[in-house]
Amino acid sequence: MTKVDLDARLQHILYARNSCQMQIPEGLSVPWDETLCKRAIEENCLYSDNVPARWPECTAARALDITTFLSTPVHLPDGTFLRNALRHQSPPACVKRTW
Repeated sequence: MTKVDLDARLQHILYARNSCQMQIPEGLSVPWDETLCKRAIEENCLYSDNVPARWPECTAARALDITTFLSTPVHLPDGTFLRNALRHQSPPACVKRTW
């Protein structure tokens, strides 16, 4: 879960569930203009299973080896904009099947 500060143009990581090799630290702040979340909103594409092809210019996605991206925008009653994001990286073996 992240909080976006549009005035400061920053996205703040509030909560992270790290798994496999991907490690995104809670408390990290990143430039909003460089995020997958911003691209997803602008392009109305809240899911991609081929991030490298869809957003090849996103250096953070490349650095974290993000291949799948799912995001749901959340607005609180006070107008604060939050972003709930789920990301998976390669290899797919990290994803556990529950069926």
